[in-house]
Amino acid sequence: MDTKSFFEEIFTSFQKVLKPGQAVLTAVSGGGDSMAMLHLLYHFRKRLTLDRVAVAHVNHGLRGAESDAEGELVQKTAATLGFECFTTKICLPAGQTKGIEAWGRANRYHYFVGLAQQQKFDRIATAHTLDDQAETVLMRLMRGTSLKGLAGILPERADGVVRPLLAVRREALRAWLRAHTIPFCEDSSNQNPAFARNWVRLCLLPEMRALNPAVDFTLASLASISLRLRETGEAGAAAWVKRFVALEQGPAFCIKKEGLTDAHDAADGLAALFTSLEIECSRHHILAIVAAAVKTGGELLLPGGWRCYPHGAHLSLVKNNPLKKQAGFSCELAIPGATECAEPGVSFTAEILEHHDQIGPPPKNAFISKDNCTIQLDADKIAGLFFRAGVADDCFWPLGADEPVALRSYLKNQKIPREKRASVGVVATGANEIVWIPGVQIGHAYRITSATTRILRLRYLPRSP
Repeated sequence: MDTKSFFEEIFTSFQKVLKPGQAVLTAVSGGGDSMAMLHLLYHFRKRLTLDRVAVAHVNHGLRGAESDAEGELVQKTAATLGFECFTTKICLPAGQTKGIEAWGRANRYHYFVGLAQQQKFDRIATAHTLDDQAETVLMRLMRGTSLKGLAGILPERADGVVRPLLAVRREALRAWLRAHTIPFCEDSSNQNPAFARNWVRLCLLPEMRALNPAVDFTLASLASISLRLRETGEAGAAAWVKRFVALEQGPAFCIKKEGLTDAHDAADGLAALFTSLEIECSRHHILAIVAAAVKTGGELLLPGGWRCYPHGAHLSLVKNNPLKKQAGFSCELAIPGATECAEPGVSFTAEILEHHDQIGPPPKNAFISKDNCTIQLDADKIAGLFFRAGVADDCFWPLGADEPVALRSYLKNQKIPREKRASVGVVATGANEIVWIPGVQIGHAYRITSATTRILRLRYLPRSP
């Protein structure tokens, strides 16, 4: 490939992940890949119309004078190119002999991301190449991985990290550096096969290339295909969550059992749901939830204090039955007006209809919405209302019943799940007579009759998903 074609191919790669007006922080170790990225970015900075470019370097202090020399080269090069340079030095914890690569990687990214936030950089460019991608995919295959893992090194991350050289071979960059007599450092530890990645690079991949000279491209292509499939799967998982999951008051949600019939789709959907809610559940726990679809009753314990309760047509997932902690909440409703009840996280609206003919003829159940979240009552029978938690000695006279019953018994008969009965909120008068259980039923004594002249319309708005 001639120099012009090489430049244009690289420019296109940079253009995909860096946008006009952005401030870019380049992560430079002093090795060949990152030094090539730095010089290429210098050549492209005006064409890319970037706002500013700076350099960041981490000295891990693992190789003494060699590490120091890399830092000096990076600082000298940044100064020559006119780029601001940020450096830091970290030290390996005393006694640590394993996981050194992971330790270094975690600390590097912690520094880069923190620096970018502090200095207002939009993107953090790292110099991962096609060779790095092939090595990563192969290592994950050997370890065992999912479609997410097969996507390998991502071209762009949510934290602003981008990899503009991910489609470029390492040797192509080295050849370009040599052709332009650009100095770079060789990390001596990269020749130590005791490190897993080095063993893959130095021992395994050469043997694989003997069978398939294009194996690096094959592995990188597998990563690209997996990423596209992963993105498609994420869209499907989001659609599954939207269709089969309903968030409820407090840390709780309900899953329709019909969504668990396809174990693969359900597992992907649950994984996406738990990730979005920052619930740490393993694949084992997710499959246990899917298996619970055939059960009715019982309890499944999950990490973080979450519990799963199978019911007839759905599963309820709650966290440590947290709503019990709200047993003392009480919120007076504005009549007329709107009321936000912050503690249970719900709201109400209330309006008075002065004339019966404003709402038309009253056929059966005309004054109650299907979900029982909008109801109408006889306003003249109500002086003031409060939304509060139900208590152990509450009684309730349901619409159409002959007499009052214990609230807990009524909720049980209405198939309200056991874990929710103690946290059901009720609308009651100042004398503690229950007027309405939102989403369930109104009180018989407050129903609209032929003698009603003023109507109170209440609307209950539970917490949005």
